[in-house]
Amino acid sequence: MTPHGGSSSCYGPHVAPTLSYDDYQHQLRLEELRRAEAAIQAAIAEEETRRRRRELEQRAAFELALRQQQAVAELERRRRRQQQQQQEAEARLLAAAMARRAELAAQQERARQVAVAAALQRAREEEQYRRRLESARQHQQQQYRLRQQLEARRQRARQQAEVEVAPALVQLVLDIFASQQEEEEEEEEEEEGESAQQEVSKAPVTAPESNVPAAPQQSSSSSNKSTEPVADLATTSPNTLQEEEAAKVLQRRFRRHAARRSALDHLSTLATDLVSHRRAFEAPAELHFQTSPISSDAATGVVPSAQQPLAFDKSNKAFLAYEDFLVSLLSKIDAVESNGDKVVQRARKELVRQVEKELSRLDELKHQEWERQSGASSPAASDVEEAEEGKAKKESEQQVTENASSESASDVKAAHVVKEELSDNKNGEEDVADTSAAETETRADVEASVQAESDLSAQPTDLDLSTSATATEPAPSPAQDAEDAPAQVAAAPAAPLADADANPAEAVTTFSSLEADAAAAAVDDDDAEDDEGSSSDELESAAIEEVLKRAKALGEQVEALERADAKEAPEREKQAADNTVAEKETSVEGAAPDHHSTADSTPEPSAASSETMSAEGDTKSDAGTEDFEML
Repeated sequence: MTPHGGSSSCYGPHVAPTLSYDDYQHQLRLEELRRAEAAIQAAIAEEETRRRRRELEQRAAFELALRQQQAVAELERRRRRQQQQQQEAEARLLAAAMARRAELAAQQERARQVAVAAALQRAREEEQYRRRLESARQHQQQQYRLRQQLEARRQRARQQAEVEVAPALVQLVLDIFASQQEEEEEEEEEEEGESAQQEVSKAPVTAPESNVPAAPQQSSSSSNKSTEPVADLATTSPNTLQEEEAAKVLQRRFRRHAARRSALDHLSTLATDLVSHRRAFEAPAELHFQTSPISSDAATGVVPSAQQPLAFDKSNKAFLAYEDFLVSLLSKIDAVESNGDKVVQRARKELVRQVEKELSRLDELKHQEWERQSGASSPAASDVEEAEEGKAKKESEQQVTENASSESASDVKAAHVVKEELSDNKNGEEDVADTSAAETETRADVEASVQAESDLSAQPTDLDLSTSATATEPAPSPAQDAEDAPAQVAAAPAAPLADADANPAEAVTTFSSLEADAAAAAVDDDDAEDDEGSSSDELESAAIEEVLKRAKALGEQVEALERADAKEAPEREKQAADNTVAEKETSVEGAAPDHHSTADSTPEPSAASSETMSAEGDTKSDAGTEDFEML
């Protein structure tokens, strides 16, 4: 029973039957306290767990935010680095562009300075040459007026004496030039049939008319008015007509001689090239064909080696180059015009024979190499064939030795041919000089006989006739000077003037002999014209001496000009080469339009200067020939 009167069976087995009610209540309170404490501990643990979870979540969020901030900072740093690198690259490109522009500007400035300097130098040279030419022209006009006065005085003396030209002199001159005129007429008919292109290529180059001042018309018109009867008498004189015919004959001879000499010089140069290439050529040890000898023989039978093309490889390079040179040399030889000259035809034929001989030797080498390769690659070759190949090889070696000896002999023969041709040229020059000298001596003898028979004191001499022929002629134009320059040099006793650059000592000797001959002629004139008066003799001798001095000085000037031109030629070529190289470099480097225009316009001064120098050289030679015509 319980204290409340109830049964204790409801408490179950948990309550010990021996405990009292207070103890039981105390235990219940303890249990409740323990349960409350456990609940409190559980709540505290749960709260601690939630706190830790929140801390972990906050730490994770903080770390995530920190990482995001670091990522954003890294991206910003990378972006700034890229911007900095881009700015540096742009700065480098801008600096390179500025440097390039500065370099182009410097190049353009240098090219402009060079062009300006060249233009100024060319202007100074043109002005100096114009002054020299004007001085020479004035001197020539003065000499021409002096000759006109002298000729007018002699013509008045002839009119007063009423001297007629002896018919024997006219007949003698006609007999001398009759045969030559017939031959020259036939040759002129043949030359008229030739093409105009050859005539243009052989015509002498004349200087531009702007560089050569024209002869004044007033002085010539006034002199013509004062010497009209003199000109009429001179044009009707048979001696003057015959002298003009003789001058034409000498002109044609000199032109033929110049054409022959030019052709022979060209052939001599080609022969020298042939000899040098022949000596430098070495036959290769083995030739390579495009088709194998075995396959070619099996397919189409034995094919000649001359029709088999060689392979374009390194071993055949020298052989093919020499063969191409020989073929091109034949074309160059064919381009040399003979114009019916037997000497040029003989020299050209000999040179063609030498080239064809070399081509035959190359074909023989190809044929032997083809046979050797065919025999070496044939599997069924017998001992007899090998012996025949050895014999053929020995024969080929012997033939190569013979060819080498024949080459040396042909070189010697070619040298002899060139020497013979040069000697023929010299003989032709000597023949022309001897012919003119013989004609002069014959004319002088006839005039002396006529003078002795007529007993006249004022009979004109050979020098008088030449002076009258030149004094009555008007001042020649530059084109006529350029066309008749070879004839004037050939007709005058100073024909070696054309070779003054090659033989200056010979030119000086010629001028000395000319001075001596003219002095002797002056002495003869003084002896023949003693009756005319001392004043006339002194004036004539002074004029002749002045003409001789001017001629000698002119010859020295021509020689000096030719030497200067010869010295300046390498410099002009070097300058042209430098301009070409500079133009190529500028065209490769420059990309701007203004730079291209500058590079294109830069070489023009050099080309213009070269054309101007060539024109000035032609004008100088024409002026020299025109001044030398007074002799």
